[in-house]
Amino acid sequence: FKSSKMGGISVIAAANSAVALFGRSLALEISPIRVNVVAPGLLEDSSIWSSQGESERADLTKWATTALPVEHLGQPEEFAQAVLGLITNPYITGVVLPMDGGVTLL
Repeated sequence: FKSSKMGGISVIAAANSAVALFGRSLALEISPIRVNVVAPGLLEDSSIWSSQGESERADLTKWATTALPVEHLGQPEEFAQAVLGLITNPYITGVVLPMDGGVTLL
């Protein structure tokens, strides 16, 4: 995973970092209104699937089951549970929650 070339990754990284910092800064500026950020990874039900052929989908699924610490692609229900936790807990604010199956650990 780390050694493969990934075109455009610097732009994605910059945008993701900006959104994370914006969320944390906004949480300070508008408190007591809470602001949290969810940083999603690959979601099995996302638009990435519609742009991929069967072979690419199989490769991505295989990669997820062998490389990710959780051994699967994210499911919509898993994302929903995390977001529900963030919005229902009044003591959480300024958090950036990585929902990436552990890819940030690699």
